[in-house]
Amino acid sequence: ALQVAGLVNVSNGRFSGVQIAGIGNNVSSDAKGAQIAGLYNVNKGNGISQIAGLTNVAHDVKGSQISAIFNKAERVDGVQVGLINVCDTTSGGSIGLINIVKKGYNRFELAGSMELGAQGALKFGSYKFYNIIQGSKQFSGPGWSLGYGIGTAVLTGKNTLLNFELMASHVNENNNWTTELNLLSQLRMAVEVRLARRFSFFAGPVFNVMFSDLYD
Repeated sequence: ALQVAGLVNVSNGRFSGVQIAGIGNNVSSDAKGAQIAGLYNVNKGNGISQIAGLTNVAHDVKGSQISAIFNKAERVDGVQVGLINVCDTTSGGSIGLINIVKKGYNRFELAGSMELGAQGALKFGSYKFYNIIQGSKQFSGPGWSLGYGIGTAVLTGKNTLLNFELMASHVNENNNWTTELNLLSQLRMAVEVRLARRFSFFAGPVFNVMFSDLYD
């Protein structure tokens, strides 16, 4: 069936069809169909697809969750697209500024490079799409940086991964915070080899492009 409302649609049982509302849709059990709303969709059971202006919440989703702000589900067989995405597992990936996948690609990383010195990073999301928050301190001098990036990991063997990443880091030179544009953009490729259950070693090349209003 089809439910169309200017404000809110509510189904107290199972629902098969499409819900379209100006504000929100609510289903208290499984929904075989789509929920489309201007603000929010809530499904306390399993659903197919949810599209909302602000937020989507469901138990399991066999399709996709798309919103401007927040998506949450247990298992997602499709893709999540939003500013913040939260789930236990996803087959299609979570795409957004912050992606939290409980059984996904989650790493704390320590590294070193000629450009940024000692680096520490958090990587979180799914293997198909993950976010990177990185900080670094130069080996010599007071310089440091803060960066954000995205990446994807391809399984090439039982204990090996191939990572492709894009990073943008604001580099601060000789003071607490450099106010001028001083942006280091990086395309990184790395081979990750798992040496133990919670320990891996990685290495690879980096292509650097610097955009700066500072002159030496």
